[in-house]
Amino acid sequence: MLVLGGAARRRRRDERLASLREFAAGHAWSSRPALPAVVTRHPVPRLLQPGPAAADLVLGGPWRGAPAELVSLLVRPARPGGSARRADDVLLLARLDVPPVPGGLVLVVTDGGLDASGSSAPLADAARPPVVQAVRDGVVAEGDCLVLGDASLAVAGPWRPALADVEALGAWFDLVRVVAERLSPLAGRDAP
Repeated sequence: MLVLGGAARRRRRDERLASLREFAAGHAWSSRPALPAVVTRHPVPRLLQPGPAAADLVLGGPWRGAPAELVSLLVRPARPGGSARRADDVLLLARLDVPPVPGGLVLVVTDGGLDASGSSAPLADAARPPVVQAVRDGVVAEGDCLVLGDASLAVAGPWRPALADVEALGAWFDLVRVVAERLSPLAGRDAP
């Protein structure tokens, strides 16, 4: 991992936050408090990193009729040996509210495809086709994941310059919306 100096790190942070705010402004979204609960109510950060996380920007509003949130998280990587300082990693999370769906869903994009371990088969089968298409289209990349929470569905992944594009962020939310629609017939069923 490249560790940047203070000025370069601040410049990259400012550029990242400006692009996220541009996306929010284009959809008439507003800023929300970056409270510690933002991290604990989403399962994604706990899955990707063992280190502590803190939200540095939370934006929210409607996405095609569903309540949505865009969260920029700083995740402090666990340090083997505990001595050398490492810069925070940035994790971006795009979340939509969905009706509760029983069962677990965790799809992680790997270099060899999708890892669905820890997912119930019906949910993984319903979510797989649009996620595979999103991988082909370059919407999601290795290390990104799709996770179903108690009443939310989120896609998350490490920040990368391609996500600074407003259309790329919109594609993330569209992916979550399509998967949510495919999972909706499974809402209200008993967990497998």
